[in-house]
Amino acid sequence: MEDHDISEAEVAELESLRAERLRGEGSSYTWEDVQRMTRAMIGK
Repeated sequence: MEDHDISEAEVAELESLRAERLRGEGSSYTWEDVQRMTRAMIGK
């Protein structure tokens, strides 16, 4: 048995999220968006 960093279930979830994004259904954020949301969550 080989060691893997992520499980098959995690790979399936990532593939599902990728498919959603490629169909234009998923959410994606720019680095600036992520920074702004993080600052808002921590109150800075």
